[in-house]
Amino acid sequence: MQVSRSIILYLPERFEIELGKSLEADPPSWDYKIEYFYYLIHYLTFRQIQNKDDKYFSMNTKQLKKLTVWNIDRYIKYLVNGEFLYRDDNNRAEM
Repeated sequence: MQVSRSIILYLPERFEIELGKSLEADPPSWDYKIEYFYYLIHYLTFRQIQNKDDKYFSMNTKQLKKLTVWNIDRYIKYLVNGEFLYRDDNNRAEM
């Protein structure tokens, strides 16, 4: 028997507040789930810690799609457009 368990993600409080304001003021045009924004930032924070010497680091969107949802690119684009996340020309991320 499989038992569902909650996952605890630690996110910067300011991010949660600002994302909430952004979603209220300018919600995405698709049926989004805030949990995917939270997971994405958690993933990127972890990657940033792993790559602390690099200003930018690559994102594995194929892996993210397997772990989250097929349209995670939309979530990334929303965060980029809202200036929560920055990309360089090679689609590498910086928070």
